Amino acid sequence: MLMQSMRGGHPGASSSHPPSPPLPPRPPPHPSHQETLTPPTAVSTPALDANDVYHLRMYETKYEEQTNLPL
Repeated sequence: MLMQSMRGGHPGASSSHPPSPPLPPRPPPHPSHQETLTPPTAVSTPALDANDVYHLRMYETKYEEQTNLPL
């Protein structure tokens, strides 16, 4: 029955429900947005200090406690 309606078995079925047009491609992000969203490259990344390492370790242990799986 669905194939019949797609073939035009019911009058007006194909005209009242036109196929949806394809979605347009996503535009590239603005350069300023890309700078804030993407992490900096390895060349400009400063070395992690002890405070950053501490927070990363705390996050990893919290994640392991929630999932019971090592990262």
